[in-house]
Amino acid sequence: MLDVKILSAVFASLVAAAVMVNGGGVDYNSMDIEDVENVESGFNLNEFTEDPIEQIREHFRSYPEPENSFEAHLTVENLHQQSINLREAGEIKVEGLNQLDLGANQVYSEEEIVLHGYRGTVEAGNITTLEGGINSLTSSDVNVTGTMNVNEEVNTSQIEVNDVEKTPLTFSDVGGSIESSDASTQFGEGSRILDANSFSGDMKIFLDNNTVILDGRVDSLEAGSFSFGS
Repeated sequence: MLDVKILSAVFASLVAAAVMVNGGGVDYNSMDIEDVENVESGFNLNEFTEDPIEQIREHFRSYPEPENSFEAHLTVENLHQQSINLREAGEIKVEGLNQLDLGANQVYSEEEIVLHGYRGTVEAGNITTLEGGINSLTSSDVNVTGTMNVNEEVNTSQIEVNDVEKTPLTFSDVGGSIESSDASTQFGEGSRILDANSFSGDMKIFLDNNTVILDGRVDSLEAGSFSFGS
């Protein structure tokens, strides 16, 4: 664990960064030094130690609150060549994920393992790569909690990602349909780039036919000449 003085310095730097990002002032009288010294009070030390510069930027980066409901059924050509970067997902289920290499420990289960609090990359393909971090993992016979790094390859045909939070999404060579409460469109396979600036909701990926189903909310979405949201 970092020395309290070092942690206090990091905290002070973050406060200064927040002032520069938000252009506002700081009420120093409202600060409690015990909150700085007590790492367990909610300050996630891991958030700033793996890649400090990028993690600090991510901590203060603003993502719009998604308010526009929609559903999309997409066919994504060359899906296996496209990465999905998740800011955070409540859980991720990968068909065939029955074991995990957690460095010093191996986790095996008779049933599929569910990853909770996933933050990282999904490179979807018949051999799917998961690289990121999780808060816990569960199955019918396994329950492990605590921050863990994941770097796993899985032979799979289906991925289900639930409770995605404010994640930018981009898919290229997309066809399919998009429906929202006030707009809808259909377009041919491989004809457009889909760009959602802040997606929250659920995602299903079927590798056998390169299909991605999105069901949730966005702040704004563009697919060629079609767009909606702010």
